[in-house]
Amino acid sequence: MEQWTMTVSFGYALALVLFAPLVAGLIKASKARLLIVQGAVGPAFPEQFLIGFGLLSISVAVPFILVQHDLKRLLAYSSIEHMGLITLGLGLGTPLAVYGALLHIINHAVTKSSLFYLAGAVIQHYGTKNMLRIKGLVSAMPVIGTMFVAAVLAIAGLPPFSVFSSKLTIVWAAFQAGNSFLWVIVLLLMAAIFAGIIYYTLKLGFGPIPNKAAGDYQLGKPALAAVAVSLVIMILGGIYLPDWLDTLITQAAAIIGGKV
Repeated sequence: MEQWTMTVSFGYALALVLFAPLVAGLIKASKARLLIVQGAVGPAFPEQFLIGFGLLSISVAVPFILVQHDLKRLLAYSSIEHMGLITLGLGLGTPLAVYGALLHIINHAVTKSSLFYLAGAVIQHYGTKNMLRIKGLVSAMPVIGTMFVAAVLAIAGLPPFSVFSSKLTIVWAAFQAGNSFLWVIVLLLMAAIFAGIIYYTLKLGFGPIPNKAAGDYQLGKPALAAVAVSLVIMILGGIYLPDWLDTLITQAAAIIGGKV
């Protein structure tokens, strides 16, 4: 079961890389179908719609993350934030923004798939998804707990993890677009989410171990190795991007932007 889950996770991330041009082509085709709507409501409608929908998604995620007690739901609402950020980047439509959005799709896929897998191990060990009952994770499960805390910090956008670099790219693109209101609002929303996730991470990772913690659940070595590889990718991806991947994303961004 562990090997199957990790195979699916890595297969998902790999598919995003290999089929990025195809996805870009589909996005371009979808945007082309909006030409009819553009004629009725104006040429800026698709971009404004995507930007508005992206901001709405990020905004909706904030309160649910800040008051959440279910671990899996916390990760799910975090995904809503990231999908909103990706949509925002596509809506901005500049080469840098689209590049950042596509890069964020890859970074989020690698990070979140590993995080859900680690969360499953934590839930099995403690016998609950209620974060109020999960404490002392690093002490109770040193290897898995440390990996989990690192993955949460990565998905929150802490440098030098890869999610930080793609988030920064999208925000910087909004700044370059000259929309001060937009990038300030995005920064404030992401800061609120970051604060909430860090708060929960500290409570989960440290402190006394509950007396009612379930059992001694451990992941197999192949699963731990796979998650470790993901963590390495998360770190290296925030520092260095291979030329072949940079070229692939640049070409996909050009297709979406209508330059190919």
